[in-house]
Amino acid sequence: MTITATPTPGSKLISPTDHALVLIDFQSQMSFATKSIDAVTLRNNAALISHAAKGFGVPTILTTVAEKSFSGPMFSEITDAFPGQKLIDRTSMNTWEDAAVIDEVNRIGKTRLVFAGLWTSVCIVGPTLSAIDQGFETYVIADACGDVSDEAHERAMDRMIQAGVRPMTSLQYILELQRDWARTETYDFTTGVAKSTAAPTGSGSSTPRPCSAPPKADTDGPAGRAPMKMYLLSAGAGLLVGVVYSLLHVRSPAPPLVALVGLLGILVGEQIVPVGQKLMAGLSPAVAWAEAKCAPHLFGALPGRHAQPKPDPTEGAGS
Repeated sequence: MTITATPTPGSKLISPTDHALVLIDFQSQMSFATKSIDAVTLRNNAALISHAAKGFGVPTILTTVAEKSFSGPMFSEITDAFPGQKLIDRTSMNTWEDAAVIDEVNRIGKTRLVFAGLWTSVCIVGPTLSAIDQGFETYVIADACGDVSDEAHERAMDRMIQAGVRPMTSLQYILELQRDWARTETYDFTTGVAKSTAAPTGSGSSTPRPCSAPPKADTDGPAGRAPMKMYLLSAGAGLLVGVVYSLLHVRSPAPPLVALVGLLGILVGEQIVPVGQKLMAGLSPAVAWAEAKCAPHLFGALPGRHAQPKPDPTEGAGS
């Protein structure tokens, strides 16, 4: 039997018009316990696939679980890509058992579904296996999912793959939607999303460049010196004030420990209003604390904990 090759894509590749994207439980309370992927990478990948779906016109379902009572709001990286879109809040851990979600799946009318969310072993396994049982073709974006441990995530992926789920990655998702750099109407969009989410592609050039290692952190540069410089300047200013007080024969009105306790009280007091507002909105104490960003306000950036520079997104392969 002779086989003749043709320049056409395989039927198992996704396109902007042949599937719906389902994003499940990307919420702060769920991400706190996620250990199989770091929070920054998870949120970047969630942003990447969200903006990719929006830009290519992929119908997308956004769903949360117990938003007001426990899990908190969906990542802003996702909702920013879909301004004004209604989120379907559930009580069931298995999204496929929620009637409102199923109504939306039926309204969209796609038999190919792509899933991502938290946690892999519960909130992704449940709907994917349920959808397969009902005849749907399912894909999972593995690096836009996470779980409480590497083991939990990997065993969940194994279980789904054995059942027929097709795994893919976030970058693979957007590049499979683009697929051909000659599609100039979406070229700038695709490379722009890749750059903004620090994906290793999108050079903005028609000529591919070889992959290169990400730059090392510049601990001696301005970014590395900034946190320590702040502390040194603060100590220097305090020393100068102490010298002036001494020359003027003025003594501090309170012992240092009392002054420090007073300062701590001010810092804690500043958190009461924003946390209280979050609690009144129905969020749990842990979610309210996180959403009000209390820890950064109280402790700031400690020396040596400055952000690592992102790899240059313009360095990478484009094909």
